[in-house]
Amino acid sequence: MAKNRKDSTTAIKAVCAIVFILFSFSYIYFYQTPTLTYEQHILSGGVTVYHPFISAVIIAVVGMIVQFFINNICRLTSGCHALTFFPSMALLAFLACGENDGKGGLVAGNSIWIIAGSLLIYFAVMFAGRKMSPPAKLPKEPFLLSKELTLNLCVMALMMLFVIRNSNNDSLLHRQVVAEKQLVAQDYESLAKEGQNREGYSYPETNPTLTLLRYIALDKRGELAEKLFTQPVIGSTASLCRLEGIAPLVIRKKMLSRYKGFDYHLCAFLCDKDLDSFARLLTDSIDMSKSGICDSLPIHYREALVLYRHQRSNPVAVYNDSIVEADYNDLQQMMRSAKTENLRRDNLRRNYQTTYWNYYYAMQNQQKSK
Repeated sequence: MAKNRKDSTTAIKAVCAIVFILFSFSYIYFYQTPTLTYEQHILSGGVTVYHPFISAVIIAVVGMIVQFFINNICRLTSGCHALTFFPSMALLAFLACGENDGKGGLVAGNSIWIIAGSLLIYFAVMFAGRKMSPPAKLPKEPFLLSKELTLNLCVMALMMLFVIRNSNNDSLLHRQVVAEKQLVAQDYESLAKEGQNREGYSYPETNPTLTLLRYIALDKRGELAEKLFTQPVIGSTASLCRLEGIAPLVIRKKMLSRYKGFDYHLCAFLCDKDLDSFARLLTDSIDMSKSGICDSLPIHYREALVLYRHQRSNPVAVYNDSIVEADYNDLQQMMRSAKTENLRRDNLRRNYQTTYWNYYYAMQNQQKSK
């Protein structure tokens, strides 16, 4: 019976170790690589480069070393063996709890206090109660269905949830780091699709840095005025042309100087909803009276010109397009027929999500709500 008990205990320890190794490697490598990339870049001042695979392996190994020492110190029974992995789990959460401070810097998230407090409670309980553990009993059930194994796996699952809950889950930061790496690699095709998931649907949120990164990629591909407003946009002339208030991870101002072309500035005015400046720059650069010139304009420019003409009594740029005009009239009819502001906003997003009009009126509603 002693031999069976020893075999059962060894097997439980092995299962817990395998579960921890698989979880720690998968969590760090597949999910938290952007967070640790950001943290290492900020902490090292850009001197070192984060290697996802090697780092995930090292972190898993360090976690097992920590567990080995905790197990030797606490000497818990096999029924409580999973608890020896808690400091290692807390280490995972600590490594991935860094957050963007909004200025391109790094701050510890509020979760760090939860992690520290949990560790204090853990060590207090472990050292106070390690001699009070009940004597081990031989399980009657087969090993795979034993109560001890089930209990240990449940504890491991709870600790995994603890790690996930108390580490960085900022999807915007994760997307930003991926996008910046794509810019460094000059993968403009992938970067231009930032804001879309694998199924092609738009994410509901973005930030100025993500907008700027996608803005550059679309400009490099010559698609800025055709596709900028097909995804959520947050930006202004200041942020897009002068980088005020933005400190991206790998971008530098000297890197952006060569990107500022004609479309770059025109679309920045559209982001500002500054239709007057947009129209003036457009007419100063293009002879709008030439036959067919207006029909060759990108779709966002045509949408903006129709909107501009309807909002100004003496427009400096006059543009007529029967198709765009019909779409605009349908938009106005839809907005007038909506009984509530929420219904109007939902209809606008549902039917005109990829147009400049959706951005213009959505921003207008946000300013009114403020």
